[in-house]
Parts: sequence; C-alpha cells; structure tokens
Amino acid sequence: MVVAAGWLGFQFDHDFAMRRAAFIEQARVALFETGRDVREPDVAIVRLPGIVAEADGAGFDDDVEVRQRVGVRRHILPGRDGHVPYSHPIVLEQYARARHLPLPVNLRAKATTGVLPIESRRVTPGTTARSGMLPLRTRRIAVSRRDAIRERLDATRFIDTHEHLVEESTRRRGAGAHRLQPCTDAALLFSHYAKDDLWVAGMTEAERDLVFAAEADPRDKWRALAPSYQRASATGYIRAVDETLARLFGVEHLDAESFVRVSDLMRHRARPGYYREVIAAAGVEVCQVNSLETFFCETADPALLQQDLSLVPFSTGLDRAAVDGMSRRSGIAVHSLDDWHAIIEWAFATYGPRADAVKSQAAYQRRLNYEPVSSDDARPIFARFLAGEELAAADRKALEDHLMRRCLDGAAAARLPVKLHCGYYAGSDRMPLERVRQNAGDLCPLFADYPNVSFILMHIGYPYQDEYIALAKHYRNVSIDLCWAWIINPLATTRFVKEFVLAAPINKLLTFGGDYGVVEPIVGHAAIARQGLAQALDELVADDWLTERAAFDAIDPLMHRNARALFPIFR
Repeated sequence: MVVAAGWLGFQFDHDFAMRRAAFIEQARVALFETGRDVREPDVAIVRLPGIVAEADGAGFDDDVEVRQRVGVRRHILPGRDGHVPYSHPIVLEQYARARHLPLPVNLRAKATTGVLPIESRRVTPGTTARSGMLPLRTRRIAVSRRDAIRERLDATRFIDTHEHLVEESTRRRGAGAHRLQPCTDAALLFSHYAKDDLWVAGMTEAERDLVFAAEADPRDKWRALAPSYQRASATGYIRAVDETLARLFGVEHLDAESFVRVSDLMRHRARPGYYREVIAAAGVEVCQVNSLETFFCETADPALLQQDLSLVPFSTGLDRAAVDGMSRRSGIAVHSLDDWHAIIEWAFATYGPRADAVKSQAAYQRRLNYEPVSSDDARPIFARFLAGEELAAADRKALEDHLMRRCLDGAAAARLPVKLHCGYYAGSDRMPLERVRQNAGDLCPLFADYPNVSFILMHIGYPYQDEYIALAKHYRNVSIDLCWAWIINPLATTRFVKEFVLAAPINKLLTFGGDYGVVEPIVGHAAIARQGLAQALDELVADDWLTERAAFDAIDPLMHRNARALFPIFR
C-alpha cells in the first residue's frame, strides 16, 4: 500500500511515527480485503469528506482527492501554481480514528511554513509538458524501523553544502552557454559524473561526441548511449540519474521513447523559478555553490544559492590572466607581491561578508603540503613570475605555499570555514592515486598551524576514508563533508557514516552536497543520500550501537543543524 502527501514541516515525534507505521500495515490489509491487489501497479482516485485533524502542531483540513498509486517507487506532488514542495508519505492516525476509514489519504497541509496546496486533478507524465508541472510519483511503504527512519529523513530538508551550479540565467541561455552545459536535452542529466562511468564502461569517443552534442536527434543519442548505460547501470553515478528520471519525470525505465519525452520536458521547464522547484523537490533548503563561472558568483538568488569564495585564482591557480583580471576588478595595479597581498585582502573585504566559506580544489594539481614560506622568500619569486619567467617546480610550490597560507590568514580574520577537495578525482584516466593517498597526512601541519580556522574536508577522501575519520576525531578544527561521496560509492559512504558516528563527535559530519553543475540530478543524489543514512542509522540500532531514540535524534544534526552551526552565514 502506498501513500503520499505534501511537505508538512512539523516537529517529528518518534512514537507517532511508529504508530503511523503500524497503521500503514492495517491500511494495507484493509485495501487488500477490498479486492485490490496491492502488489500490482494501479491508480485509484477516491473522494473523502473534509476533516480537521491535528498532529504534532501541523494542521490538516479540506476536502481531498486521494491519489493512490500502488507499485511505483517514487513520488512528487506539484502545487497548484506549479511549485514543487518536497513530499513525503504520511497517514494520519487521527483521521482513521475519527472516520473509521483505514485508507491512505492525501491532505492539503497547512504547515508552519504556510499552505502547500495539492493539485485537484490527476497529474501524469503525459500531461506535464502542457501543464508545466512535475509528475505525481509515489513510494511503496513497508513497515519497519528503517522505514520509520526513512520517513523522518524524507520529511527533513538537507542543507546542501556543495554544488557547482551554473546560474539559472546561464541555464536558460541554452546549449554551450557554459562548459557544464553542452546540451539541453536528456543527455544533460548524464553530462556531469555519469559520463565518466559511461566512458570507462566502453563508450567510444564518437558515441560520446554524439550523446553530448548540442544539436542531435534524441533517438540517435539514445542509441549511442544505451550500451554503456546498461553496463554501468548499477553505479552511483547512473543510479542518481535514474532516481532523478523517476522522481522528476515519471520515468521508471529509460528507453528511446522516454529519452525523447524527458528531452522535451527539460526544454519546456527551463523557465524562471525552475531551480527553486527542483531544489525543493530534492528536499533541500539551501545550496552552497562553488561557482565554476567566476571566483565568486554574484548570484541572482543568494537566499537559495549561497556562494563559496574560491581561493584558486589567488594562490595555487595563479597565472597572468588571473593577475590582470583581479587588477582590473579591484583597481589595484600589481607590481609586486605586496600588491598581490592587497588584492587578497580586497577579495576578503569585498566578498567575505557574503560568502558561506572559502574553497580550494588544488588537490587536482598538487600535493596539499603547504609549508611556511616568508614574504621575504616569496617576494623575488613573485617578481620573476610577473616578469614572465617560467618558474622551477620548487619555486612555483614555494610561491603557492606562501599565497595559500596568506589566504588562510584571510579566512581566519573573516571567520570563514575553509573547504578543501580531498580524495577521488572527477573525470577519468588521470588520477595519481599515490598523491590522493597523501592528502590526509599532508594537511595535518595546517590544522595545527591554524587552530582558529574551521577546515572542511570534502568527499570523505575516498578511497582512503579511514584517515578522515581519524582527522575529525583528533583535530578540533576539522569536519568532514559527504558531498559527492554518496554517488562515488554509496556503500562505502554508508559504512563511513556508521564508523564516523562511533568514532568522532556527530557534530563534525556534514551529510549532503550534490556537487553538480546541472540542477536536476541533485534530486536523485539526495534520494541516495537518504537511503544510505537510513541504512546506516538502522544498522547501528540493529547492532546495538545506538538506541532508536539516538538514531532519530541524529537526523536533524546530520541533515542541517551541523551546517547551521558551522557556517557563520546562518547566524
């Protein structure tokens, strides 16, 4: 038996959840006794009289049209205006007791955040192109502790601590507006990360060029995509796309026909407000974005898309173009290292008050062993750099080390956390695994030298994640972010959560960041994260490491409260 309802936003109560889970089973039996085979896909619409019920401070009212979709995995309920709140399954025990009707219902929810209406007519994938609405999806409910945990996870929004989203206005400009946006059809869903698994699964260069071409027939694209898609279908990258297809587009099985349909829907939906709809559908409150369009994006929606300040152009990515660009932007002529120091100070003064954190992905280019280098030692090296000399590797490293530590001084003064890419590389055929292994050890001197800086180590350092639990346990100023990790290896990340909770304080763990330049796959990635968190917490209870109460109490900190405490932008 399957139920679905709108986002409620009420204070979760563990006992209420367990009573509700038991009631779901009663409703399942009652429905079966009516002669409907709940094991087969079916859609039934039922009219129920209006009621008013109270559950943990959330009000419910109104005549309702019950949509019951049995045997389908996922759900999203659109609002009357096309806005898509995140939805989750719920059955009101109070309703059953008042009406003696053991039936699942969809109710219009009057939550603490306001009324979230549910559209009064049936919504199917076939009508979405005309209505501009996302399709109704539902999720099968079983009765277990894990399902109660998952229901709570579904009802709780993430703070998403890492994305690379292009601006919505860039998205609307169409194919080629940014390198992360090669096309605008269904292939775009595969263009970030999934394409790497397709490539290593055997996709040819010609097939890849066709699939991600700006202008090509979607049917031809599907024929080129299908073989490698099947070979990589179980990976986290591909699963995130599949979850997105199911939740946003009503597609349970991707084929040529559905690939064309999704392509049409994606082009139709690229309108103002689309990012807010999709991010809400992912059950995400706010995203933190490391823009790849500029070092700090002056976003049109700062309430939804908080921005990192990138350290790369000021330190490890220093080149002549960066110097000239920053000089024009700041109005500071650069003739010496002292001038470049002034530009770093200008960047923190100008953008620091609006930034959520600073970010560096220098691990893609070098080791993270930033040694102390004085200004006196760095000054002649910088002068030779300005003169256009090719620096020796040792001199280049010394200059980068000096500038990175100068940026850390700025972060400390601005009280901005420092996000550092660690571990696995995006892309394919280029990862020096020995250098990746050194990330954790290389960083220890920084943690000791900058005790007042909060360091956030990203992606669990996969595949060397044990070291990152040790760092969070040992260093007061180190936290770990699971961003991207859920789709790199879902099971490894699930195990990481279990081991982290038993080794390090739970407030030092951030649990979700999609790490995408494309907005739609955030939905699928968030679903995988919720599944992994549910499994981790349930198994910790099953193995007597946590009580049920402790598992439920951990959900709010893991999903959003830790982030609120760590990032000053929330204060």
